[in-house]
Amino acid sequence: QSRLIESVLLRIPLPVFYFAETKVGKTIIVDGLQRITTFHRFMNDEFKLTYVAQGNNALRGKKFSELHPKFKNRIKRTNLILYIIDEKAPNRAKLDIFERVNSGTTLTRQQMRNCLYMGEGTRWLRDMADSDFFKKATGHSLNSKTMRDRELINRFCAFRLLGAGKYKG
Repeated sequence: QSRLIESVLLRIPLPVFYFAETKVGKTIIVDGLQRITTFHRFMNDEFKLTYVAQGNNALRGKKFSELHPKFKNRIKRTNLILYIIDEKAPNRAKLDIFERVNSGTTLTRQQMRNCLYMGEGTRWLRDMADSDFFKKATGHSLNSKTMRDRELINRFCAFRLLGAGKYKG
């Protein structure tokens, strides 16, 4: 997170952001959620710059509110390149784009679903996976970073709702 903010302060261009329109007119983030979250968190003073290059020691340990106005303006005025995928594009195309732009790290299906279908359901999955009851029941054995915990909950719900005969996990 610190490196991303430092890159902006050094005026290094950011990678492209991909968004998609939904049929009801909402815009969802296909790629760039972690970068956007980092900006949001930093500008709300939720973390300090910790890892900065040697020539930038004056930035180390600073929160957004502690930055010189010149640096605050650089962050606020950063140019972003956005591509917005038309709502008529099939979901498979959105998944393909997401997979291609994230090809450096293979993402799990649940990670892709989480980004493409952000809403009440994904928040519910997160809350259930974060619950003490679920963690205790699974012995803290499922990786939350790869969303294996949410995947298990998702599969359980599908199995429970569809029944053994219709479930094709």
